Amino acid sequence: MSSAATIIGHRCAIKRVMLQVDRHMDQHCRLADLADAACYSPFHFNRVFESAMGETPHAYVFRKRMERAGFLLLDRRRRTIDIALEVGYETPSAFCKGFKTFAGVSPRRFRDTVSKPWFLKTNRPFHPVAGNCQRNRRRFTPLIKTLPPLTVVYRENRGMVNGSFFETGVASFERLAASLIENELERAVQCYVGIYPTRFSSLLDTRALSYTGAVIRACRVVPKGTATLVLPAGRYALFAHHGSYEFLMQSWNAVYLGWLPQSGCVLRDAPPFEMYLNDPCPSDGLQKSAWILIPIH
Repeated sequence: MSSAATIIGHRCAIKRVMLQVDRHMDQHCRLADLADAACYSPFHFNRVFESAMGETPHAYVFRKRMERAGFLLLDRRRRTIDIALEVGYETPSAFCKGFKTFAGVSPRRFRDTVSKPWFLKTNRPFHPVAGNCQRNRRRFTPLIKTLPPLTVVYRENRGMVNGSFFETGVASFERLAASLIENELERAVQCYVGIYPTRFSSLLDTRALSYTGAVIRACRVVPKGTATLVLPAGRYALFAHHGSYEFLMQSWNAVYLGWLPQSGCVLRDAPPFEMYLNDPCPSDGLQKSAWILIPIH
């Protein structure tokens, strides 16, 4: 089997595990069960997962439970004991201890001090507090560039398919490209981008928001079914992604988990986005490249 096919096989296996974790958040996730979902032995699964995701399976499950808990805590009608059960804890005390270890504050203080609009808007995901970084985490050296303001014509999309924005995005880009051609704007397109303005609660989030857009030099008319926004000027950390766009989310995870906690960088109040170096509607998933752009001060 070719190296490219092997990489794709690993990523498909990891994706099955990610979906299983989201679907069974309220259950005990044993390593053997996750390895079965990936069709690997537990010995090999642990290493393949950590290599692809930048964290161990145990750390991933813990993080996803705490992130889900963060969403649920912002609904003040939900009781802490119910939230604990929904994210796989049998007792509120064990849940409170785990959440404080992860977020640095108790569930009650989190609920009292964090506003829902801010939580949904911020592009900084929760990650383990300083000092809890796992070994063998992948290292990244991004390019740091200062970009001018970018005018984007975009379509708004909702939901994910099979734990990814890929299928939703491909269909949206096809409609966007048709609209640009119809309005004679295709020659003004500098590049295509994917923008993620809010968090999503899980890989099964049917309301997850994303934008598929085109950076336009001069937008004379806004095509029907689209809107415009301006990505603010400023400094960005650029990370290269090579391979199928279907697995861009795993590169995002690696950036936020492998680079951000140890980078010393402070994120700006601006949306992160993807910039595609090839056709955003690829006919094959192998020879493709993109940049992941993280806004920093």
